[in-house]
Amino acid sequence: MMKDFDAFWAEQSQEKIPFKIFGQTEYLPPSLPAVMVLKMVRMQKEYGKDDLPQAELFELAASVFGEGKLDEWCAKGLAVDQLTDLFDWAMEQYNPGNPEAPK
Repeated sequence: MMKDFDAFWAEQSQEKIPFKIFGQTEYLPPSLPAVMVLKMVRMQKEYGKDDLPQAELFELAASVFGEGKLDEWCAKGLAVDQLTDLFDWAMEQYNPGNPEAPK
């Protein structure tokens, strides 16, 4: 019997995760984009888990939030420390309570 992943995924929860930033309600995708996970694994191999350069953090954040949103928030004054807070919170939403969750 053939497994129909299209039908299976269509039945899964597609509820986006809301958050507020710069007075606007924004939404995380319902699940972590696979491209982001692949980038994170590659970067962690290259730099180590806790030593990602800021440029790499921006690349990962763009995979989750979208490059357009990230550019918009940076234009409104988003600081690197704030981006780190936002990114860490987003990862916790996808891996609640997991001490091995990507950071």
